[in-house]
Amino acid sequence: MTTVLDIEKKILDCKTKGEVYLTEEEKTNLILDSINAITKNINNVNSCYLMLFPLLDELSSCEVNNDKEFNALKEIILELSKFTTRTSILFSNLSKSNIIKNGCKSALNDLRANIRTLREYLEDVEETFLLEDDEADIDTVLSELI
Repeated sequence: MTTVLDIEKKILDCKTKGEVYLTEEEKTNLILDSINAITKNINNVNSCYLMLFPLLDELSSCEVNNDKEFNALKEIILELSKFTTRTSILFSNLSKSNIIKNGCKSALNDLRANIRTLREYLEDVEETFLLEDDEADIDTVLSELI
């Protein structure tokens, strides 16, 4: 039969193991590790944006010769609009936490700038190719995100 003393020893051993992770140094290290991981992920998204910009420059000098190319252009706009919306939501969510906002400040500022730049590119492409602002496409983007 288990005694109170046996249970007390197990409880105290368990508590002691848990306290190891609650030291100030451990908490600080866990926070810094998390900030580093989040910064790395934000920088990966930023890298994707930086790869897109030259492609969009190249796209703006293309000519649309047929319906297939026109539809491909509309698909590009739709997919990049979704990407911009998703990363805007990511930026918004990350910016709500003061620890993340301050710890990942540079990466978040780059992300904000990249989101704005991509939106400008998309507007330019739409104007260049005289694409209509089709509300059905916007509804599709929003419904897929919800």
